[in-house]
Amino acid sequence: MTIHLLKPALKVQDLFEFSQRQKTRWMEHEGELVYPVWTSRKPAREEALLDGGSLFWIIKKQIRVRQNVLAVVPYESGADEKPSYLILCSPELIRVEPVRKKPFQGWRYLEAENAPPDIGRIMAMDEPPPPEMEKDLREAGLL
Repeated sequence: MTIHLLKPALKVQDLFEFSQRQKTRWMEHEGELVYPVWTSRKPAREEALLDGGSLFWIIKKQIRVRQNVLAVVPYESGADEKPSYLILCSPELIRVEPVRKKPFQGWRYLEAENAPPDIGRIMAMDEPPPPEMEKDLREAGLL
């Protein structure tokens, strides 16, 4: 049975800023472009996560966007450090129906039946919208 992860996007004001930051951190893994998310604990429910799970991002106290989880791989940074992992996600961002969420640290599991429905895909924007359009987009929940 599929499970998802929920994670706060730290120091991000809106979807535009989030998409810009994502573009700077993409990497290649086994010939595929991915977005890596570092974690010190390996998801115990990894099998369910890799069975169609997503990473849902909280931006400004609302679940706003998700990415499909592709793999969980060990991350080796040094010989004397404790083990850590990379959760590799698709670089494609999918907007979801906004849902309020209290702040927390790290990540949490999100049961599939509690996951907000998709609204649609967003593309990584190269520049912010014009100022006269930005207010309307924010009010509509698109930024």
